[in-house]
Amino acid sequence: MSFSLNQHRAAGSIVSRWTVTILNSVGLRVPFFGPSYAHSRAHKHHANEILRDLFRDDEHRALRTWLGTTALLGSIFIAGQVYEFKEFLNFGYGFTHSPAWSAFFALTGFHGVHVTLGIVMLLSTLALSLTGRIGRPQAEAVEIVGLYWHFVDVVWVIIFTVVYLIN
Repeated sequence: MSFSLNQHRAAGSIVSRWTVTILNSVGLRVPFFGPSYAHSRAHKHHANEILRDLFRDDEHRALRTWLGTTALLGSIFIAGQVYEFKEFLNFGYGFTHSPAWSAFFALTGFHGVHVTLGIVMLLSTLALSLTGRIGRPQAEAVEIVGLYWHFVDVVWVIIFTVVYLIN
């Protein structure tokens, strides 16, 4: 599969293929730090019984900023995958073209579904925060959303390495 992708890149048949893939990957990796920050903010206040206000306004702003940024960049990642799929389909490489292309579409498509679910989770958490329904009892939920996003991100690193980098 990787040989086939690289062969077509080298032949120039797929314009800016590496650019789209690398930017798409960076777009998924950068938000990796968002859930970590959001989780650390939630956990800090969850663990600190002294604070009367579980989440100060500035902490809520930071949580919302990171959740929103992560969801936005995740959405850009999905848009990049849709673009990539369309490009391959336009060049005649579909799900049924060969077993390698079937594997490519299955792996990256299945991952894309999980990224989309992660975006829905991030946006749901953001909505809860905006309506003031994130407090100490929900700190674990923020943590779970962050851990899910980390998992999706780590899986992408593996897929990217196997599908795009290994010859």
